[in-house]
Amino acid sequence: MSRERAKLSYRWQAAIIQRWATSKGRLIRDEETGEPFRVPCCPDCTAQITDKDGVPLTDVDLNRRRHVCPGCGSPLWQADKSGPKRYPLADYVKHHMRGFFDLLITDEVNEYKGRGSAQGIAAGVLADACGKSLSLSGTLMGGYSSTLFHLLYRFSPEIRTEFGRSEEGRWIERYGFVEHSIGKPDDESMEDGRNSRRKKFRKVVRERPGLAPSALFHLIGNTVFLIGNTVFLRLSDVASGLPDYTEQTLLSSMDTEKDHTGYSQRSAYNTVFDELRKELAEALKSGSKRLLATYLQTLLAYPDGCTKGETVFDPRSGDVIVQVPPLSEEKLYPKEQALIDLVAAERMEGRRVLVYVTHTGTRDITGRMDDILTRHGFRVAVMKADAVAPNKREKWVADRVKQGIDVLICHPRLVQTGLDLIDFPTIVWDEIDYSVYVMRQASRRSWRIGQPRPVKVVFMSYRNTLQADALKLVAKKLQSSLAVEGGAAGGRAGRIRRRRRRPDDGPRPQDRQRRGGGRSRDGGGGLRPGADR
Repeated sequence: MSRERAKLSYRWQAAIIQRWATSKGRLIRDEETGEPFRVPCCPDCTAQITDKDGVPLTDVDLNRRRHVCPGCGSPLWQADKSGPKRYPLADYVKHHMRGFFDLLITDEVNEYKGRGSAQGIAAGVLADACGKSLSLSGTLMGGYSSTLFHLLYRFSPEIRTEFGRSEEGRWIERYGFVEHSIGKPDDESMEDGRNSRRKKFRKVVRERPGLAPSALFHLIGNTVFLIGNTVFLRLSDVASGLPDYTEQTLLSSMDTEKDHTGYSQRSAYNTVFDELRKELAEALKSGSKRLLATYLQTLLAYPDGCTKGETVFDPRSGDVIVQVPPLSEEKLYPKEQALIDLVAAERMEGRRVLVYVTHTGTRDITGRMDDILTRHGFRVAVMKADAVAPNKREKWVADRVKQGIDVLICHPRLVQTGLDLIDFPTIVWDEIDYSVYVMRQASRRSWRIGQPRPVKVVFMSYRNTLQADALKLVAKKLQSSLAVEGGAAGGRAGRIRRRRRRPDDGPRPQDRQRRGGGRSRDGGGGLRPGADR
């Protein structure tokens, strides 16, 4: 079954009746209007619904989460017939087929690491109902020891005998890394003494990436649990005849010619960058991180979406931080030209190209990319999540291949698992994904059993932008695993080459304000088995 079938249930709504508010047999009237009003009541005992402290609940409270009547215990919710008619299969197996299945096989088990995710809870319910589990993953953990704890807790009864559901902290103290941050004297401190100058400083405790190697040898009784119940396989163990796999970068300088707006692509980017950096520095200085996501999203997306313009608002005050007009749509920008040249060269060699684009929503650039490639004589297909259902994507792609397309454009998360795209030996990352795990999975959609041609993965970005900085971080994260996988398959890890600085390259990376931070929860730090599965 799919994870959606396992976790998704019907929609529910509050099941209540409305009665006039009364006290000792008399109507209660609104203090301002003097009119009587209604209150939600239990449909069985007709008592007004209150919480455990006796405070009356409103319709909003009853529709936020499921309640039961404090008086008679009746459920105060029911199925919403206007929603989808379905029942989670994980719950059905739990209640009606416990012990029926001998074995649960779970693929991509690392995606069920979230403590409160619906799919993680459904996977744990199935594992408990089936008894024995075989869990498959290309990424053992999500970078943090806590992610491994939740996986082991869901799929291992032995771990549940030693740790409670809420004892994640004890696991982290034993096998993870914890950071204690104490505010500096010039931070927001609080005068705590009445007769002295004593102060209190805010202390923040958070988990850091990493896993202690001793976790692999965790003992339960006389058994080494993790190593004793795990088999590690390399891709070369099951597919020794795979072709070469190579990764390379393709950097382009931004356009410096001004158009009718008075901006060039480079000058507009510099304007957005300078204003955002200044506002971000002020926000961080005051202890606010509200602009970090805005800074990241805007600067990664703007170079490719410059024809749409950009207006950045402060998420707290709503004030405009920076605004630049849409640049000319008639101009062909450097990275677009580089993509056209790459597709043309690949078509000359009889190779189809798969292009990954991560901005397909409010900053959608797939329409412009489709138009540009089509005008240059290429046959293009764009796959969207809302247009092609997951169970129909493999057939959809196969039909487009039969029609003779040259380029397939889609979001990498649409094909990161479950599809073998061997008809596209060349993969182009026009925009990188924020998850290293997704990038590793999506980059290998063509490097599968049955692929007769060498596989080439190309990462594209503009020089001296946040795109290039992000690509360098990704390369550092993937460097060790790429070296192992490339050696097994005869490929090599991609590197960003250094070159002399050009006048049109904009601000240097060392001139920009940098802020340190831990690795992402999706793929950083700790145990990384690379291509092992």
